[in-house]
Amino acid sequence: MRIVFAAVITITCAAPACSPSKETRCERFAEQGLGMVMALANQVGDKLAGEDVDDVALSSEDEAEVKKKAIEECMSWPDDFVACVTDGDLDSPECREAYAKKEGLVVQVDGKPGPAPTVREIDKDAGLVCEGGRCLVGIEERLQDPEGRDLGAGRFVGVVEVAGERALLTAHEGELTFFGKATVKAKAPRHAPDDPLTSPLAVSGDGLALFDDGRIRRLTPPLSEACEGCWRDTPWAIGDAYGSPPSAWDFPEIHARADGGAVVWLQGGTLSVFDKDVQAPRFVLRERDALGTPLVVGERVYIGADKEALALALAKCRFDGPLAVAALELAGDGCVEARFTLPETAFARPQRLGDAVYFLADGRVFQMKGGHKGWAAEVEADALLALERGGKRMLLAAVHWTMEHPARLVALDPDGGQTLMQIDLPSSEMSIFDVALGADGDALYAQTSRRLYRWELDALAAAL
Repeated sequence: MRIVFAAVITITCAAPACSPSKETRCERFAEQGLGMVMALANQVGDKLAGEDVDDVALSSEDEAEVKKKAIEECMSWPDDFVACVTDGDLDSPECREAYAKKEGLVVQVDGKPGPAPTVREIDKDAGLVCEGGRCLVGIEERLQDPEGRDLGAGRFVGVVEVAGERALLTAHEGELTFFGKATVKAKAPRHAPDDPLTSPLAVSGDGLALFDDGRIRRLTPPLSEACEGCWRDTPWAIGDAYGSPPSAWDFPEIHARADGGAVVWLQGGTLSVFDKDVQAPRFVLRERDALGTPLVVGERVYIGADKEALALALAKCRFDGPLAVAALELAGDGCVEARFTLPETAFARPQRLGDAVYFLADGRVFQMKGGHKGWAAEVEADALLALERGGKRMLLAAVHWTMEHPARLVALDPDGGQTLMQIDLPSSEMSIFDVALGADGDALYAQTSRRLYRWELDALAAAL
């Protein structure tokens, strides 16, 4: 629960009939709140300096201005929330409801319990990575499937269809391994016979791949050990503002467009849109360190950027050179189909169920529907995943460990945002790292610190 002012004070009254006015409460809030903020500043200064420091002092004019702003802020709050803050009763059901209404949030209550997961201990350096409906656990230079079977050295590139069969692709020192019904090893391409091998950084489901030389190639089966020629060049290439090619540290993604073009995203802060057979990108969105992971659905992209939730119509977005979010109106009429403000950039991938899309920002889930902002729910989430199973739409959020509760899996109502189900993760004490979440086949996986949790998707759907 977020408190919008650092100080929380309690106002008492000797007579039962006594009830301070809102103005009185806000004046006391400002007076005592200012003293609390200054006291906290002194404590922090003591710890940092390791010795006593002079009291923080404000001029009388500055102090009056701070109090004035605090009173104005307090007076803008609903009466019931002001009473909760100044009575120090923020955890009661009534005050939680008052806070939610003030923030425009769905009022949350505890959800019903759900099925317990199976738990597997994993290496302290392991990390859950899920792409294209498959999950792997990376341990330093090696990969495992979620059940612990070793897949050898390498980096998870993605999932690609090869001759009608989906295969998981890993790369290691120029050697590519496709894990499908059979395991096929192949060589990455090179520019010339004497040049070093390149390595794929990302792959789309239909075989487009972005390589570490910045070029985009297309996989052309059949695969074989001598498969350097299995990659056909496209006219597209990616480089940053200085012409440097991308690297694995950019965590790039590539998506095929319905019209034969491509979309390339780099975590460094760019989204590039290419038309079929045209070398230069038709549109580049650039927000350094403020561009989230995209959700590409046909000719539409949903993305968080610079504290906004955006829906972009790719066929209508065009501009000569990179554009920032603040200048998106220059990209053409109809490029931006929907946008609304977020408390922070939604870096996690948006999730979609039917005609609704969900953004995760600042621990809150926001619904976008019909081109407008829908409900918002505060659930302290670190990861979000939407899927359908057995006729049930599931909007799942993973929450990290806090002093108030263990790490947990939460199921939200996709239509209203209320918590329907919550499952506390056993043995998750002190798992203070962000929680990873992903689905693979018939199972859902979550990771907290050194533990991997698994649920059958059918069991989760049945519990809802």
